Amino acid sequence: MRKSLLITAIALVAMLTGSNAMAENLRGKFGITGRLGAIFPAESERNHQDGKLVVETDPGFVGGGGLFYGVDDHVALELNVDHSLFHTKAGRTRAAGPA
Repeated sequence: MRKSLLITAIALVAMLTGSNAMAENLRGKFGITGRLGAIFPAESERNHQDGKLVVETDPGFVGGGGLFYGVDDHVALELNVDHSLFHTKAGRTRAAGPA
């Protein structure tokens, strides 16, 4: 009980201290952004005349950053460069042919 109350209090403080950046506060200013995260690409299958092509994927990493400039009260320009890294493994299964 005490642990869940502490976790709830920490989450509440984190939510109340965060705020959104508004474009009118950024007018005429430059800034730097950063991004870190995970990517979960979908696996796929494709039927082919030589068999079924199966592509398996693993979760990966996304990271990057960028620059922004506040143009006026309603517009901010942003330039980002992101990099994603994940692994795939492709293989074929044989088509069922006549015996």
